[in-house]
Amino acid sequence: MTGTVPSASAALAEILGPDGTLNLAYRLATERAGAHPGPVGRDAIWSPVLQDLQTAVGLVSGLLAGYDQPPAAGDHLGEQLPCRTCAGPTAMRVYGQPWHYTCWLRVGAPVTPAPDDSTDVAEQPATGIPADAPEPATAAPSDTAIDAVPAEQAPAEAGAFARRQRDREDDYVHDPAAELEEFARACRLRAPDATDDECAAALDAWHTHFHVLDDRPFRFARSPGYTGVLLYELLAARHGQMVQPLPLENELALQITGSNKTTRLLSYLNPDVVPAVGMGVTELDVTAQFLGAAPSTECGDGEPSLLDDIADAWLDKLWVSPGYIELGAAPDLSPLSTHAQLGYAGLDTGSWLPTPHAKYLAKDNGVPLTIARALVWPWGDKAKNRPNRYGRRLAVWAKNVRTARDALTAAERAGTPGAGLALKVLKSVYATFLGGMLRSEEHNDKGTVRPDWHDMLVSSAAVNQLRALDKLTGDVTPMGAMKDSVWFLSDTPDAPLRPAGLQYADQPGDHQDKPGKWHLNRFGPVTDALVTQHAAGRVGLVRNAIIATDKARKAEVQ
Repeated sequence: MTGTVPSASAALAEILGPDGTLNLAYRLATERAGAHPGPVGRDAIWSPVLQDLQTAVGLVSGLLAGYDQPPAAGDHLGEQLPCRTCAGPTAMRVYGQPWHYTCWLRVGAPVTPAPDDSTDVAEQPATGIPADAPEPATAAPSDTAIDAVPAEQAPAEAGAFARRQRDREDDYVHDPAAELEEFARACRLRAPDATDDECAAALDAWHTHFHVLDDRPFRFARSPGYTGVLLYELLAARHGQMVQPLPLENELALQITGSNKTTRLLSYLNPDVVPAVGMGVTELDVTAQFLGAAPSTECGDGEPSLLDDIADAWLDKLWVSPGYIELGAAPDLSPLSTHAQLGYAGLDTGSWLPTPHAKYLAKDNGVPLTIARALVWPWGDKAKNRPNRYGRRLAVWAKNVRTARDALTAAERAGTPGAGLALKVLKSVYATFLGGMLRSEEHNDKGTVRPDWHDMLVSSAAVNQLRALDKLTGDVTPMGAMKDSVWFLSDTPDAPLRPAGLQYADQPGDHQDKPGKWHLNRFGPVTDALVTQHAAGRVGLVRNAIIATDKARKAEVQ
């Protein structure tokens, strides 16, 4: 862990002091309580208060027991053991005991009195748990699919911290044979014909080149997506700049994250860039798009605050805070490039816009935005020792994954057996965790069920893509785009187009293999099907036509 861990007393002062976060949350709540009497309004207003109170209870429990360190100080890390509440795996130690932080809070933050110098904290039972109590039982491994939905238990009752707990499917005591079986299953999702020996070699390469914390090999568990979840939990127990998140529960935020009126990735067709038979089409993709955006994405902590009146003086801080703004009117997009105008053409009154998009429009390009209200994780005040309620929570996770990706890429080029297949599994890990597990209540039973984090990440990736396209040089304009793919036309049907101004990950140089840079994905001659679907404005069917022409071209070459 880098940096100095604040004492429990200092952390408590940040919450309960005269200018602490609880005071601010309470004042904001009382000021707005009458204006939003409904359940959605109450939840948005009072959840920050409850979050601060729960955190304070945990700190006070430790202080009463004789500790002057936060419950989850960075050096409280051990082997994966069952959580004392839910029996799920955790490397975290809360005052020496294996807990998930949210589980510990939910059962009242029990703490064993601080030991003297001759006592081993790790062997002490938690207060309220008999010393001879059996360890929580874990279920036998399931024969169902990798990400099968576990059975639900009754919800715990702890206000905004209530969380559905699920029966565990796995025995989380490390079993090398079970790890190989699960890893082989992940290998065959990417390479169906992989042999047992090839999968074993890939797992060896994984262990050799994917190290975390004190240079220990990182083990694969259950599925690619869940492996990403456990990696976050392991790292968050050690790194102060990460948080042990709580699942998002704010009702308005959940409505926004599930709404089709919320802008995330951009898809469009340019009606003025018309394909014709005899031309060529090229599809460029952003390499590891979400992994490239993760280090700089701001993610909210706890629950957001609802702002009805946005002062002009707040706008610069609003654009860099994670959250959403609701448009009071359709914006004038004329200051934008053509591709950006097409991407944002659907914005209208009532549209919810994640703040990375709002920043690109208003701050980067001078598009005036009419803001009806904002739901944000607010900024702090250094003068009052009030921290931001957000941070780059995915940065450490992404750094570790990118390091492993670089190591496996180099090993594959060097001819290391299994490295290429291990790299494919790693791609599944970061694609599934960042692209799905942050939103999945079905497959993610940890605090990283944060669809708001996913919205901020996806929106940041989309804006990065727009900024790259804004730097195109020469007489070239995209024909269209779908998510991380962008299409260009050329007069050469038998050769791809690489527009100037973009940085390419699939060519030698400073940007080779870099997440967030571009690579050639498909190309081929324009077909009648592509012409027809473009004229009909069918983005998805245009992509299908591009896939088909690329496949036909490759078949001819073979």
